[in-house]
Amino acid sequence: MLERIRLLGHIRDTAPHPLAIPIARLLGAGVAIPDSIELPAEIDLQKGQDCTGSYGKSVETWCAARGIPCAPISRRFTYTLGREITMANPSAVLVDDGAIPADVVEGMRVFGVVPESAFPGDDANVINERIAFGTLEASWRVTDIAAIAEVGEARVQAVRAALAHLYPVPYGQQIDDAYAYLANGAVYSGPKGKITGGHAQRIVGYRPGPTPGSWVFKVAGSWGTDFADAGFAWIDGSVIGNPELCYDLYALHVAPTVSS
Repeated sequence: MLERIRLLGHIRDTAPHPLAIPIARLLGAGVAIPDSIELPAEIDLQKGQDCTGSYGKSVETWCAARGIPCAPISRRFTYTLGREITMANPSAVLVDDGAIPADVVEGMRVFGVVPESAFPGDDANVINERIAFGTLEASWRVTDIAAIAEVGEARVQAVRAALAHLYPVPYGQQIDDAYAYLANGAVYSGPKGKITGGHAQRIVGYRPGPTPGSWVFKVAGSWGTDFADAGFAWIDGSVIGNPELCYDLYALHVAPTVSS
């Protein structure tokens, strides 16, 4: 069984990123959408409640899908920077109560992401320390922010299109115990009980669902390999398309930073 501290995400109230563009503008046209796809993705083994760092970890998948070398990204840095933006008070004591995903993405746009080696996630105290920016050099920075604002079936197709263009889709999801304790090989079809919190993850693939025209999506999270299918989960498209359950879906285009 997973520890309770690993079940609750730390997503606060959501807000759209002010610079987000429609997903179609980022993707353009000309790429066929296959019946199934799985982008190369590693399970994030950092143990903490900084789940919005999954937006930063999507850089790894973006690079791997294109065969571009990329050192492991620090999820904890991405979350901590987003939380500082959310708090908007540089003199306040940091409180680990979450970050708005749009603020996490803004941190990735303005500063970028750093390697895990520069901001390791295995120190329990680092999450509540101010970032010493003068000692860190970003490795990748977000250049384009596309929002998947569609809902229902239109969202399902937009996410498939993003994945077909080799864009993982980080997002927030309302979760319950049925999801937190999802069995290996099971497909999550929605809450069965009380919602226990919000959790950020990355959509990294899909396959046909049990009925014609339906789809299930492969999701990479941050609860370790004991969760679901060796750390990955399969989620029914009806959940992904439901804006009450899933929100803040972005496709992020990134570029390497250049030392001055």
